[in-house]
Amino acid sequence: MPPSSLVPMKKLEWILGICVLSFGFAQVLLRPVHAIQNPDPAVLVRMARGADEGIPKLGSEFDLFRPYISPQETYSFIMDFPFNSYGSIMKQIYTAQSVLAPVLLNPKTVEKNALVYCSNSAQAQRRLKETGYVLTRPLANGKGLAVKKS
Repeated sequence: MPPSSLVPMKKLEWILGICVLSFGFAQVLLRPVHAIQNPDPAVLVRMARGADEGIPKLGSEFDLFRPYISPQETYSFIMDFPFNSYGSIMKQIYTAQSVLAPVLLNPKTVEKNALVYCSNSAQAQRRLKETGYVLTRPLANGKGLAVKKS
């Protein structure tokens, strides 16, 4: 075979390869990110109308604090573990801050008042003892308001 007959075949292989790769990328990009398994038609209708009753809102677990806090104050935010700016608890702090705004939350235990958001009462008591706070208003298991000891 003369070398000139190989060149068109190489071009064809390149074009075919590019088409196959493009098709593969299109399949990945067009795949739904979070497919709903067996969707409830009633929920889909409410979502399409913009109604969100019955659909839990992001951060709704922090709504229990709202009636007891002052929007003008800054609160320390006490969780199961001490604050670590690289820790996984940062998502909960940001969520709480967005739900409770304009209240300011400080993840460090330096403020006079604190919101306690622990997984259970035993953890809350341990963290309150560590940080020097006293629980003044228990709201749920491991959750409540606290004041720094004088």
